[in-house]
Amino acid sequence: MEGAASALCEILRCLIIRWKCETGMSKGAFLEAQLMISIEALNSKHQPNSLHCIITIASVGSVYGGFVLKKFLQEIQFLLPRFSAKLTWTSEEGGCSQDTSGVTPFQMSFEIDEKPRNLMTDCVVIKHFLHKIIVVHHKVRFNFSVMVNGILSTEVFGSGRER
Repeated sequence: MEGAASALCEILRCLIIRWKCETGMSKGAFLEAQLMISIEALNSKHQPNSLHCIITIASVGSVYGGFVLKKFLQEIQFLLPRFSAKLTWTSEEGGCSQDTSGVTPFQMSFEIDEKPRNLMTDCVVIKHFLHKIIVVHHKVRFNFSVMVNGILSTEVFGSGRER
């Protein structure tokens, strides 16, 4: 697995495990979430024949359960040793106060430079991983989009409903 796919899949794996733990879900309970994953790639200014990719993971709507994302980002920082990662709290944008209802919208992004062929392989690996997640977690839905030099491709994984 290449850099972007490896980092993204590990982050999603840790995110799902953390959600299940922090929301106190029992073994038979279903995780319910909707996430947007986007990769925006432009020709790199620093490395020839490479794409500079910005990978974003964000909640669509809200994520329930008192999930502490700042703590999560600190925990996953070791997964991103050669990437820059930053966490953005949607509820803090525009001067809004942190929601205390247990509903936490979020956005997280990191950057990486990759060869175009590696990015293509990464996207296939990511799609396969997302499919595996929705087989196990029926109520999880992913909106996956990739934009390379202005050309957009999107795909939705999961129905968001119990099967």
